[in-house]
Amino acid sequence: MATWQAAKKAVERRFCDRCSVTEYHTETTAWGEDRFVLEEPYEMVCRLVEAGEGTELEGLLAYGQKEAILLYPAEEWIGPGSQVEVTKKSGRVAVFYTAGESVDYQTHREAVLTSRSPF
Repeated sequence: MATWQAAKKAVERRFCDRCSVTEYHTETTAWGEDRFVLEEPYEMVCRLVEAGEGTELEGLLAYGQKEAILLYPAEEWIGPGSQVEVTKKSGRVAVFYTAGESVDYQTHREAVLTSRSPF
């Protein structure tokens, strides 16, 4: 087994949470108006790594907002602006939105999440 495959298995053993991802796409109506349409949600295993309250991050986050990192399998993809509902192993549910593109690694992908609505 290649070294990166062993590393991938080691990272994926830490995925103890589950998430439901709902992506949006734009659709142009018959009268020329663009609108956001929800796609069917899909689920996957993941790991949510949460940061604290957002007031100390150079003024980028308002009081009460949270920022987090979502680690998920390299075979999956989460698009920018997607809604991610994470169910922690403890049963707690947290809803976030992806803030930009995911970062690819050989062993997994990472997406920055924010509790702020993207729209």
